[in-house]
Amino acid sequence: MRPATAQPPPSNEGSATAVYFRILGPLEVRMNGRTVDISAPKLRTILASLLLQPGEAVPVETLIDRLWDTTPPLRARAALQTYTARLRGILGGDGLVRTRAGGYAIELPPGSSDIQEFDTLLATARSAITRGDRQSGLEALREAARLWHGPILFNVESATLHREAVPGLLERCMEASERRFELELALGNHRIILEELRALTGAHPIREGMRAQLMRALYRSGRQAEALQVYRDTRAVLQAELGLDPGFELRSVQQEILHGRDGPAEPDPGSYAVLCQLPPSLSDFVGRVDEAAHLEGRLTRADAVPIVVVSGVAGVGKSTLAVRVAHRLRPQFSDGQLYVNLEGAGPAPRDPAEVLGEFLDALGGERSVLPQGLEARAAAFRSRVADRRVLILLDDAVDAEQVTPLLPGTPGTAVLVTSRGALSELPGAHQRRLQPFAVEEGVGLLGRIIGGRRIAAERRVAEEIVDLCGRLPLAVRIAGARLQPQPTLPLSALADRLRDNTRRLDELSIGRLGVRSRLELAYAGLAPHVQVALRRIGLMPPGAFAAWTLGVLCDGSDGERLAEHLVASGLLESVGADPTGEARYRPHDLTALFARELAGREDADLTRAAFERLAEHARTSVRDTALAFGVPVLRPGVTARGLNRELSAKRLFDRWAG
Repeated sequence: MRPATAQPPPSNEGSATAVYFRILGPLEVRMNGRTVDISAPKLRTILASLLLQPGEAVPVETLIDRLWDTTPPLRARAALQTYTARLRGILGGDGLVRTRAGGYAIELPPGSSDIQEFDTLLATARSAITRGDRQSGLEALREAARLWHGPILFNVESATLHREAVPGLLERCMEASERRFELELALGNHRIILEELRALTGAHPIREGMRAQLMRALYRSGRQAEALQVYRDTRAVLQAELGLDPGFELRSVQQEILHGRDGPAEPDPGSYAVLCQLPPSLSDFVGRVDEAAHLEGRLTRADAVPIVVVSGVAGVGKSTLAVRVAHRLRPQFSDGQLYVNLEGAGPAPRDPAEVLGEFLDALGGERSVLPQGLEARAAAFRSRVADRRVLILLDDAVDAEQVTPLLPGTPGTAVLVTSRGALSELPGAHQRRLQPFAVEEGVGLLGRIIGGRRIAAERRVAEEIVDLCGRLPLAVRIAGARLQPQPTLPLSALADRLRDNTRRLDELSIGRLGVRSRLELAYAGLAPHVQVALRRIGLMPPGAFAAWTLGVLCDGSDGERLAEHLVASGLLESVGADPTGEARYRPHDLTALFARELAGREDADLTRAAFERLAEHARTSVRDTALAFGVPVLRPGVTARGLNRELSAKRLFDRWAG
């Protein structure tokens, strides 16, 4: 594009919207055809942050980071509110800047910003080129180029914003430039783009695709020596800055020039086709405003390849949230969105080599010539997505070993992973643990399914149903699906059935969708000794427990390691330490019911033996404590014999069995 040449604002700025924002250069605001002066640096920072994500909530924490970088004041939130009120006043107080849960958003009328027009022109170009109309596509890309009129937001003084948000927008401009240059070369317009190519490759010396285009333009203009010098200069820069040699494309162009050949450099219409493998986003999606905004902010950082892992228990809505976020981010990943279910919760997770084959096929590779072996396919995949804006959604991953070969290597791409457990060993990944719904969110989802009138008529019962569902979105959705076909059935009828712990998992099932089936799938994927641990959890009373308890119930095994395995599988939650410093864990309510079912299937002798070990451990601990401190530790009136009787295995077993 032409970043050095200022262009007049588009003609639609004086339309009925009466407002027009420009961010593809210095931040500018025009209202009713006149420039609005926003002289306060912090107001420009807030406005720029909102314009970079129009229609989406920008979290308060993000805005504070961008306003004060690393040193926010004590009353930063109050100051942010004041600045936002001032900004609203400048913009006319007409509702453009709105308060959202956890942050602020700007609602833009269509055609009221240069970035909106930029995206529209890119979509027009993509459509034209896909149907074979290269000239119309080129004209749309040229119009888009005129919108980029200088360094992006150079009058906004926020190091954090320029580090986190601006590189992604710059990347989109550069990609549009490369596509335009590709068409210019294909249509024989190599001379008219020479100087622009020189300027952009000088500003971005390690962008190999654009350097290759400059070499072709020079060669076709009869300047072979200069074209080869570009190759030598690029190789020197790459080796000095990155320790790398030029890639395949640049080497191929060099060889063509050395041998007096010039490839056609024809644009591939398939590269402009929209690649979207995402499953549909649910129309009744509710809540998760803060989580969605957080994920979107992380995935659009351009200083490296953003990798975000969303973890949580089965049924908490990881996949639903990830798909929702991926759809919302589609405009920012214009080269496509790849999706795969890695089936990590089941007994047979997907082979990453097979997944890479599918990805390469989707990206235009030939099945018959796919590289063989995991490493070769991973390298080919990284090469195929290099310097492209692609979002990769890896759903239901089992571990970091499965995910690592599927990661791209260059900025511009982003990876969103869902998994039962946090993939802590995945280098550079940002972890986000998804919690169950708040009651209000659960009631909102239930209302979307069965209607607001039924919720209003039995509000307290609806809240109880959400609680009995463990506030899991999957369980709430199933409860709604049970109620929806029976509009006259009172909500209390379902609540009565859910209150029965022995029937609750039966009730939370409809067709092939069920909480128990999800838990059974996760259970089947556990190692045998970890399966035993989950069954032993079913012997415990409700609430949190110490890991040593689990170890004792499992024949003296390492309880901490067993708990870690169950946490990694999403079947157990760490809840911190007790007053003695012991780590404590707790299963989700529905997982606890499932574990109790499993425990009930075991031989009674195995159960009794587990309680015998626990009782003996308790008796030994009491005696050792008394000896160590030299003081009585029994309650007044309770003898050692009485304590033994209270802790007897039979008494513990009878309590559990009853």
